[in-house]
Amino acid sequence: MRQDNPILFHLGLPKTATTALQQHVFPLMQDVVYLGPKGSRIDDPRLKQAANLLVSTIKFRPREIVTASRLPAALLDAADAVLQLGRPVLFSEETLATSATQLDYDRIPLVPLALARLFGDRLGAAIVLREPLAFIASLLLQKMWSRPHSSQATKTGGGWPGPRDILDLHLAAADRQDPRFIFTSACRYDRIIEAYRKALGPGLALFAYEPLFDERRLYRHAFSDLLGTAPADGEIGHENPSSEDKRLEMASRYLGRQADPQQILQFAAAWADLPDIVTQDSRLVAYAERHCMTPYAEALRATEALASRRPRADLGRRRAIG
Repeated sequence: MRQDNPILFHLGLPKTATTALQQHVFPLMQDVVYLGPKGSRIDDPRLKQAANLLVSTIKFRPREIVTASRLPAALLDAADAVLQLGRPVLFSEETLATSATQLDYDRIPLVPLALARLFGDRLGAAIVLREPLAFIASLLLQKMWSRPHSSQATKTGGGWPGPRDILDLHLAAADRQDPRFIFTSACRYDRIIEAYRKALGPGLALFAYEPLFDERRLYRHAFSDLLGTAPADGEIGHENPSSEDKRLEMASRYLGRQADPQQILQFAAAWADLPDIVTQDSRLVAYAERHCMTPYAEALRATEALASRRPRADLGRRRAIG
């Protein structure tokens, strides 16, 4: 990635404080044009339209960008509007590194190729990785109320599917190499990293969620270092809800807010053991070892190296599930 007016795509992953970054860090970065959701403030309607077109096309139709002999004029104009800004540009969109649609199973490796075609040597990407087993548990908690997944799980004793039912569903999908489920999309660190490395080479930066989250100033420094600008002045002010609160919220969504409160409590309580279920499942541990641990270790080393250059960096390795 060129250091003069670079274009950086922040790719998440999910459950790595992406929303907090989009709301409380990226909009505050000095001398950076942030073109992302939630915290973005784009006054120029042409630029806003260009950013929306670029992200939606890359997200849902990357194959067209990669294979077209000539790109549509509107898309070229949108890319040119970003390239002509003359300042570092930051996009943030976590689904670019995971499966955004079940209709195109080969989408993940196509996205970095599409990005490279649009932005050339000014392009860089940053991916934040979370400790794999904690990441899997957090994603499964999010799936507890997702009917397209849980409706396929075996109901236990006539009741609602529990964490083991959903876990077995995803493991079976992974065995079939089905990319629609989390173990073959978001939880394939090796596949994601390989695709972006092949397209971007040294333009890809890896960070580990835990040290960045534990020492919040590192979030500001990590991305300002990549863009060659001064760090943002603000701190991340967003706190995720506790695991218990999140379970109750998910159970309420799944059962319906008019459901019996006691039933909501019982359903939520069934998921309290999810972190232990994940860490004690030999299949999941083996999967994480095979597909996640090497990239995560690399990301952790890079983040610790960044922290070593910053005073008061707390490198505690919490494995919070949330």
